[in-house]
Amino acid sequence: MTAILLVFWRICIFRGGPDSVPANTTLLAIVIFASALTSLIASSFLQTILPPPPPTDVMDVEIVSSEFNLVTSVVVSQASTAGLVWLILALMSLNSRLYQTLTAVFGTDIILTSVSTLGILIATLVSPALSQIAFLGMFFWTVGTFGFILHKALEISLGLGVAAALFVMIFTIAITQVTTSL
Repeated sequence: MTAILLVFWRICIFRGGPDSVPANTTLLAIVIFASALTSLIASSFLQTILPPPPPTDVMDVEIVSSEFNLVTSVVVSQASTAGLVWLILALMSLNSRLYQTLTAVFGTDIILTSVSTLGILIATLVSPALSQIAFLGMFFWTVGTFGFILHKALEISLGLGVAAALFVMIFTIAITQVTTSL
């Protein structure tokens, strides 16, 4: 298990690509489940330590608060991410790279979510304003990692990989928001 986590870590620090991940459906299923579990635990934990969000009547987004909505948002988010990555790979005629790419995306998500949660926790304990800086830094690292994975999987420039990652992330958020607000 530590060997695969090391592979994911190497991708997070831009030293390896999705081609270093085994193309195995069982591994992909385990990694998706672990990523969902990590997201659920991190979201639940952060909701308990962070200050309450502003009233939703002054915002355009729905705040996920109930356990059912939290689980729904994680499942929809992961399904949307997987579907959009599949679409991009299919448009580029690179369907054979789907399992490795998705395993890399969700595997690095486990590490990035864990590090983000820890970083935001420490920053919040030091200074609430510092938690926003930590969140922003982790966002850029996540976009960079996702972009790096797509750059390697699609054999495109890093800039286009980051643009594709932003596309997937924005549409995933939009799909999740629409689904959880129904």
